[in-house]
Amino acid sequence: MIAAVLFFVVPPPKKVRSEPTVKGRHMRRVRHGVNGARLPLYEWIVEWYGPYVLVRCAGFTNSRRHAQEIGMYTLATTCVLAGELDHLEPLGILVDLMVDVIGPDVVLRREPAVPWDDELLITDERMRNLAEGLNLLARPVREILVLHHLVAMQPAELAKLLHSPAVDIAARINRAESLLAECLTGLHANGEAPALPDVRSLLADFAAALDTAWLQAVADCAISYLARREGQPTSPHGPCHLN
Repeated sequence: MIAAVLFFVVPPPKKVRSEPTVKGRHMRRVRHGVNGARLPLYEWIVEWYGPYVLVRCAGFTNSRRHAQEIGMYTLATTCVLAGELDHLEPLGILVDLMVDVIGPDVVLRREPAVPWDDELLITDERMRNLAEGLNLLARPVREILVLHHLVAMQPAELAKLLHSPAVDIAARINRAESLLAECLTGLHANGEAPALPDVRSLLADFAAALDTAWLQAVADCAISYLARREGQPTSPHGPCHLN
């Protein structure tokens, strides 16, 4: 149902106005015959915003399968809409808008919350708590933390993406880390005043434990969906259930 609605409601991008300049670090390139002019932009989005989408999916479900469906459609629709942008700064806004529409729809249509034959999206309790904390933060705070700590974008790269001076980006990262520490402390307060958690270490652990197979499957399926939408041949590398 989601695929049919998105196919007819979201118009195809007229042209790509922004050229991505950063290469992916942890995922192979996904080439399924999408229009060559748009492929670099689509690949850039699914590679760099994949971890952000994973964190956002965790706010709706801990089912790996259900989260994969949410992630596929979120990235695919974000890619389509990104073709209309003059620059890529609003990408985080687009991702949040899409996941907030798609996430509840998928969860409502899929019961139980975690199927008996499914795996958990995030198995470690500390990492689930961290994802919960990230999802409680305002979108700009969450976005800069994920892009910096989980995707390993440096302040200079973030400055280009977010159209802000690098020195301001560094200050925003520090402030975001403090806000996350306060948020995590509040989540587990028991009447005492606990020490603030080491969020840099927690985020480093989360980055090291990222489910790269999940990220790759979601990227493959998102690109495959975009290719089919444009009538291009596809050859997905993994399971893809978008029909």
